[in-house]
Amino acid sequence: MPASTEAIRMAGFLRALHAHQPMTAPINPHRGVPLESKAPDIQKRIERLRLVSDLVNPKIEHLWEVALGEAHSSQRCLLHGDLHPKNVIVRQQKLTAVIDWGDLTSGDPATDVACLWMLFGDKNARNAALDRYGADQPLINRSIGWAIYFGTILLDTGLPSNPVHADMGRQILRHVYTA
Repeated sequence: MPASTEAIRMAGFLRALHAHQPMTAPINPHRGVPLESKAPDIQKRIERLRLVSDLVNPKIEHLWEVALGEAHSSQRCLLHGDLHPKNVIVRQQKLTAVIDWGDLTSGDPATDVACLWMLFGDKNARNAALDRYGADQPLINRSIGWAIYFGTILLDTGLPSNPVHADMGRQILRHVYTA
């Protein structure tokens, strides 16, 4: 897909979704929450993966620490909650649908903005999308943290028996590495 056009379209979708702040939106204990709540699990995964993958390296660890250092957003907006590559449909190189709304929740928009690192390897396309979204640096840092979260989980759980998940995790971490 033409990276910059589709990344900007995704940012427009996220802005529209995140503009909703319903008071009755569901709460998901795993998405939209402070990254600090993920830190113990991800640190264990990082330590394991460091032994088997050169993608888990000091730069990724530094970006994770930067993300953890950002204050959790007090903004609560509607989130998809699970915008990884298997939940975005592409036809004829265009984003056509977002599926699997089972993790719909409210919380920190960084959870969804992380999809820009999961879907787009082109740094310029991501930057154009982040500009379109209106992301500030704390949101960007938290989003990178969420991308590391998803990437390490997919890689760690995929290595033993799910090559598709392992490949997704590798791709996400490669994209983060160019953040």
